[in-house]
Amino acid sequence: LSVGCVIVPAILEYFSEESPSHIDCVEASPSLFSFEKVDRPDLCVQSLMKVRENNNLGLHFISLNLGSTDPISKKDVACVKNYCRWLKPDYISDHLGWRGIGGTRLLEILPLPFHNKAATHAANKIKRYQDAIGHRLLIENVALSGHLSSSTMPEWEFLSLVCEKADCGLILDISNIVVSAENDNFNPEDFISGVNADFVHQLHVGGYSNDGDFLIDTHSSLASNLTISLLEHFVKKHGVRRTIFEWDQNLPSFKVIQDEVLRLKTIMKNAEMSRIGS
Repeated sequence: LSVGCVIVPAILEYFSEESPSHIDCVEASPSLFSFEKVDRPDLCVQSLMKVRENNNLGLHFISLNLGSTDPISKKDVACVKNYCRWLKPDYISDHLGWRGIGGTRLLEILPLPFHNKAATHAANKIKRYQDAIGHRLLIENVALSGHLSSSTMPEWEFLSLVCEKADCGLILDISNIVVSAENDNFNPEDFISGVNADFVHQLHVGGYSNDGDFLIDTHSSLASNLTISLLEHFVKKHGVRRTIFEWDQNLPSFKVIQDEVLRLKTIMKNAEMSRIGS
């Protein structure tokens, strides 16, 4: 069982010599380090290269625009290949959504409609990225703010279909499932039961906010009771996966993050023991 956290510039100092207690792995998002377009290792990349010496490190992008009709970006390909060469990450990932068209980028990543045409389009683009980068990608489910009326299948079937068509893996964001279930009015346990767990390589767990009308994925708090319950449900049904706790906004003390990672690890161990013993 491997459980870790998102690493951001504010907590780099805790990883300078060795892995902090309870942290088994880390995940870096280039957007949080402002180095998505560098062609040589700047100070941020050099800091992560040092972290990589003593820690299992993954890269989680927001820039590949996997669901957009725009062609794959040569600059993004060159960028990702550079990071792979410098950091030798355990995995490369991005979200299954789109954040721009015609070269214009939005501030957030929007979901695709869940139907076969969109799945084929996304899978073809993912395959092109994988061929260009030379690495298999992991894709992540995004948080829904409401119902997508043009969809013809549930999201879990759509994700599984894209993974099958693209031969890619899946990061299942448990918190995003909770957010989507509340905003789109479905049972989150149906998602866990329906997704093809063979594609799930990793889990994400984080906090969200309630603006009064719907939930928003914000990575700015501890995991909610609903998220913990759904995490337990996944492990009891499908077994443990490497898990990353996401808190990258309005950061608390690092000890709070360490304690939450330990809590998640304990909860998952107990759920796995329950699964094995049942």
